[in-house]
Amino acid sequence: MPARSASTYAHPSQAAGAARELSATRLLSCSDPERARVAAVVGRPVSAAEIRTAVEAAAARGAREGRATARALRATPRTAPTSRLFESVFNVPPTFVPAWRPASASWRDLGDLVALRLERASGILVGGHVRFFCWGSAGHCPECTGDPMRYRACSSYRGRYHICIGGPWWGWFKQGRRGFMASTLLHEALHVYFVLEHHKAAIGRPSVNNVYCYDTLVALQHRRAPKPGDRDKCRLGRRP
Repeated sequence: MPARSASTYAHPSQAAGAARELSATRLLSCSDPERARVAAVVGRPVSAAEIRTAVEAAAARGAREGRATARALRATPRTAPTSRLFESVFNVPPTFVPAWRPASASWRDLGDLVALRLERASGILVGGHVRFFCWGSAGHCPECTGDPMRYRACSSYRGRYHICIGGPWWGWFKQGRRGFMASTLLHEALHVYFVLEHHKAAIGRPSVNNVYCYDTLVALQHRRAPKPGDRDKCRLGRRP
């Protein structure tokens, strides 16, 4: 499926840009019953401060890694390792210019488009305008109707900047998998800003519309394993 331009997906960015000095978790919500659900996964009591610190650190790391990957793709010229890594994920070099690129697009090639998306998603992740919920529910995130114990995190992108965190994310907190935690929040920020939906990914090949390819690229750029299943979901796409 042809991807749309980055600007087609983007929410207005003025608020995110103006909030760069706000705390990333100033809008974090976590009721006592929700904190008890987190504690049940972690296996011990968890304070409100500890929850805030965990989310703040994961958001900061996700944004930092997203921006670093974007910088590597923006470099002129790009290094050979950066180009090889991009091609290993997306199956085309970053210099590839697709036929569907609009003449007025602000990005020059696929590497530039991926960099732009990573930069903007990273910006809203730490810009202070995302409302994080320590435990998911359809009340918090209307698009997230599943059991929070079955998703890592889930986002609402229809006019909102909401990210709901699920049980597996807190399981990674217990295990010390900080890279997985950060990658999950960057993944959700890509959903929120660009409405990159899993079912819009091309089937049977990597795609810049497949959010799992972004997860995979950022992880490999930082010399760590992608989250379980991410690489296969990038390579194969996901059916509706």
